[in-house]
Amino acid sequence: LVIDMDPQSNTTRMLIGIDGIQPTTSIKDVLLAKDAKQAIKNAIIHQTAIKNIHLVPSTLRLAAIENELFRNSTLRSPCTYLRKCLPSIEDNYDFCLIDVPPALSTLTGNALFAANYVVVPFSAGDRYGFEGVNDLVAYIRDAQEQDVNPNLQILGAVVLNFNIQEIAHAMTESAISDHFDVLAKIPRSAAIQKSSIEGKTVLQAERSSSAARAFVQLTRSIVEKIGVKPRRVLKKSTTDATKGETRG
Repeated sequence: LVIDMDPQSNTTRMLIGIDGIQPTTSIKDVLLAKDAKQAIKNAIIHQTAIKNIHLVPSTLRLAAIENELFRNSTLRSPCTYLRKCLPSIEDNYDFCLIDVPPALSTLTGNALFAANYVVVPFSAGDRYGFEGVNDLVAYIRDAQEQDVNPNLQILGAVVLNFNIQEIAHAMTESAISDHFDVLAKIPRSAAIQKSSIEGKTVLQAERSSSAARAFVQLTRSIVEKIGVKPRRVLKKSTTDATKGETRG
């Protein structure tokens, strides 16, 4: 299951595909519903462009609901809505991946309070992105210390747009590795641009590319760090684990 918590909705558009079924409900409806457990079941699209992947889609209107979450909250925090509804569906899936916006917002907070693990993305050579990590780590500690999600763990980092020949990129990787395990380095690649234009994953568009191989390595690293044993072989592009084992 993929839950798109980013109002930009890029993950939603990619997974549905250019000619896919357009969502009539989204994660926005889940977060604002009186019965969130039923709402998340209604919001799941069972037909994405990729076999065996389901989606709770996002919408551009998601950006406008943060004030509503605060006003309507009857829970301890407006960041606990997603956590409350996931148990009703998590046994149906081997993994739940939550895509969040590039900001420390209530939407990101909902993901952190619900997840077991965090993978931190970095853009190679981006000094400002690295400087924001301290805020992210403090936010994660807040989620742990509020006793809402004390077992939340930072699994590691993934470096994006990496080019080994650029000194700034190598410096970024070195600085990141001082603080996090680097799970994979995704190279800057025309294959990724092509897949984005075509509305496909890079594995669908350019399976033999260096970028596709890097994403497979990222998958292997995550599975190994979590410590689960997939029943299907990763080289066949599917992973499986104990049901309900992992969110994040």
